[in-house]
Amino acid sequence: MNASAVRELSSMFAPPRMNLRSAARLDSPYGDDRFTSRGINHRSVDDVTRADLDFYPWCFSYMDFPSLLFYFYPVASYYESDNSLECINPFLYSLAPHIPSSSSSLNPVAQSAINSGLRWVRNSCRSQPADFDACPILLSAIGIGDTKSGEPGDARESPS
Repeated sequence: MNASAVRELSSMFAPPRMNLRSAARLDSPYGDDRFTSRGINHRSVDDVTRADLDFYPWCFSYMDFPSLLFYFYPVASYYESDNSLECINPFLYSLAPHIPSSSSSLNPVAQSAINSGLRWVRNSCRSQPADFDACPILLSAIGIGDTKSGEPGDARESPS
């Protein structure tokens, strides 16, 4: 797995158009700031902390594709070190509708980094696996499973 390629991809979209707090505000009931009290200043991928991801785990569905790509490296990196990262599935569910339609507008290096990042997350599954089976589009993007039947393939595919 080439984590540096995913880091470079995420860094291309810094700072995000919509950060975790902005996205969570769209989801908070009647603009209730109790659910968005944690301040965010994500200017680079190095600014994203595990605590930020833990505080705003469900907000990714409100983000645009470039903002999701910004958060790809931090989410994958924290997930690799601890599979209990709560935001992994919401992140994948939010990313899936953009693959392959939105990713096709990216250059081949960026497309390859997305696929490498998806393999990285898939191969990092240990104690609490990410729910790739609910995202057949992502499985197809990394060449796992039968794209016609939607059946997932081997849980541990080697990265290319």
